[in-house]
Amino acid sequence: MPLLPPAEQQRYGRAFRQLTALRAAADLTARLADETTRTLAAGLTGGALLPPDVPVEGNR
Repeated sequence: MPLLPPAEQQRYGRAFRQLTALRAAADLTARLADETTRTLAAGLTGGALLPPDVPVEGNR
């Protein structure tokens, strides 16, 4: 297996760190979206929130 020059290795390292950061941000976004929908659903079922009077775009 050929060895890459150090500068090229650093470029790959940066790219993989960026991919790792993107995955972490996507995971956090998914967890927050799940938590938000659960909280809103609990508010609707518990009577703390009322459904909107007008249809939400895309849900007609």
